[in-house]
Amino acid sequence: MTPPVDIVERIRGLRYVHVPVASELMAEAAAEIERLRNGAVTGCESDRNFDAWKKSPPSLTDEERAAILTAADLLIGSKPGATLRSLLARLSK
Repeated sequence: MTPPVDIVERIRGLRYVHVPVASELMAEAAAEIERLRNGAVTGCESDRNFDAWKKSPPSLTDEERAAILTAADLLIGSKPGATLRSLLARLSK
């Protein structure tokens, strides 16, 4: 069995499509894939979101905490109930 051809090579092989806009789009897509593969993603939006989350991780409101406790009480003695209590303990740290 032959190894699969790299997607960038496959896209570049389609660059001579007889629709100029499609040819340009194919070349642009191949260049973007290579840019991403070469580590061009630094300081991206997800990095900024994660940094903001680390500084101020999400917390539960009193109502949310009470709802989870109620659910844990209803599931007492079960694995889901224990998981909910563990979640509350971890979030209260």
